[in-house]
Formats: sequence, C-alpha cells, structure tokens
Amino acid sequence: MSASPPRVSIVVPFYNCRYVDQALTSALAQTYPDIEVVVVNDGSARELDRLDPFRGRVRCVDKPNGGTASTLNAATRAMTGEFWTWLSSDDLYLPDKVAAQVALLEETGLSACHGAWANIDPDGTELEPHRYSYPARADFARALLQSNFVNGCTVMLRRAVLD
Repeated sequence: MSASPPRVSIVVPFYNCRYVDQALTSALAQTYPDIEVVVVNDGSARELDRLDPFRGRVRCVDKPNGGTASTLNAATRAMTGEFWTWLSSDDLYLPDKVAAQVALLEETGLSACHGAWANIDPDGTELEPHRYSYPARADFARALLQSNFVNGCTVMLRRAVLD
C-alpha cells in the first residue's frame, strides 16, 4: 500500500485582475492528485465575479488591501499543504508543473526549487522563454548575486521553510 501524496497548496494573490479565472483554471488543471488552491482577495473592488465559477473548488480568503507580501502571508497562514507554490493571478501553470516539482523535491530531499518561465501575451501565447542552467551551486549563487532571475511563480517550497 502506497502512502498518500503530500498536499500542495497553490496560493493565488488577487487584486482587481481580469485574468484570475484563467490562472485558477490552470491551477485546477494540474495533473498532480492532491492540490488545494487558496485565493486571497487583497481588497479588490473589480473582477470579483471571475471567482464565482470556482467557489467550492478553491478556498477564498478576503483581506483589506495591503500588497503582495501581506497577501502571500495571509495565503500561507490559510494553507494546509506540505508544499507551497505561488501563482500570480495574471499567470498560468503548465499542467505538470506541480507534479514535476514535487517529484524533484521528493527525490532529492531539497527544500526548494524553481523552474523556467516565459512571457506570454493576453491570449496565452509564449513570447519570450527564460531558462537558466548552472553547472554548480556556486555558479547559481554568483548569478543570483548579480540579479534575481528567479520568477516567484516558478518556486516551490516545503512548508517547513515557511514555518
């Protein structure tokens, strides 16, 4: 008998974004079997109706406007998963994003990972891919000191890192 897969919390900060329904559709289309989607409304006055089709399938948390950091903190407090990943309300996940990252973290025992990303147009067409490869951790660290090339929406962390 195999153990249950660890739960992944996909946290989605939301503020007046007309693309949130597309983001939530991509989150719910993950091939990974145990996800929860936590949407935190950061005091939005517009686009709230875009959440309606997802009620019952995502957890919605409302808070006064305070910006992305406070919204991510609220989402982290509300999540129940062993893994945390962030999806901006104007971004999309490929269907196997969560499964691939959980597999990597479970196989390696690492606490965090990130991946490639691409700019997309309003129709979701890929415009500019961003892929980085470093042969050694020291190369990665040097590059990160030069500039932050890690897109937050590509990151997955173990909950223990956040705690």
